[in-house]
Amino acid sequence: MHKHVNIPLPVEGQIQRAQRGINIVTDCGKPVKTINSGIVVYSGDDLAAYGNMAIVDGGGIITVYAYNQKLFVKKGQMVNKGQTIGLVGTKPGTSICELHFELRSKDGTPIDPITYLVDNLYNIFNLRSCYGFKQDSKQKSAEDIYAFIRNTKG
Repeated sequence: MHKHVNIPLPVEGQIQRAQRGINIVTDCGKPVKTINSGIVVYSGDDLAAYGNMAIVDGGGIITVYAYNQKLFVKKGQMVNKGQTIGLVGTKPGTSICELHFELRSKDGTPIDPITYLVDNLYNIFNLRSCYGFKQDSKQKSAEDIYAFIRNTKG
């Protein structure tokens, strides 16, 4: 992916940093939509920590959607950008409704999705909490947040 590429969220909600990718806290049962077209290379619940998970290979980018209550896709199925592939569920072992979302390069290397969400103005203010800015902080503009993220990537 290229810098300043704007990706949509697979579901609207409160973004939280995760060890790999992000968690989006939202209501259970909300539709989870793909951010890219591609082929479903995995759909199942074999990895307990991820619960019901779908992985979509879009050719140049791999997207991971985990903690689903229900999946509507099967391995080998073609999906289109924006297609509903599941419903938000709970993080395994908790009662927290959220979607775990990851971006990976073709070779499987994790990519920080926040880098690509930052240009979406709807998300910029949602990202404040990921970087420790207070929700009511008027001193931090979108440009300040973007510069902070660029300078803290590592």
